[in-house]
Amino acid sequence: MHDIELCNGSQIPGWCWSFSSQELGKIRRLFKQSEITAQLEACEVEIQGLLDLFRLHSGGILTAAIGDLNTKIEQRHQEFLELLASGRNSHYSDTESMVI
Repeated sequence: MHDIELCNGSQIPGWCWSFSSQELGKIRRLFKQSEITAQLEACEVEIQGLLDLFRLHSGGILTAAIGDLNTKIEQRHQEFLELLASGRNSHYSDTESMVI
């Protein structure tokens, strides 16, 4: 601003105008840059929040799916053990009938 004041009494008003326009342009760019930076920071915070929400949601779905899968595996394992047991009983009864 001191340079702009010096230009008021200067013999070269064109130079002063271009100098103050350059300074004004720099100030505008700085304000625009800080505005863009603030918007980017706000977007980053919002995206991080959405990402955390997605992780919670997908984690809950995944946990439920794993629980269902474990239940089905246990159920099939029990059915398999019952099938093995019935096959052994059947095998022994077939063997006993052959011996008699």
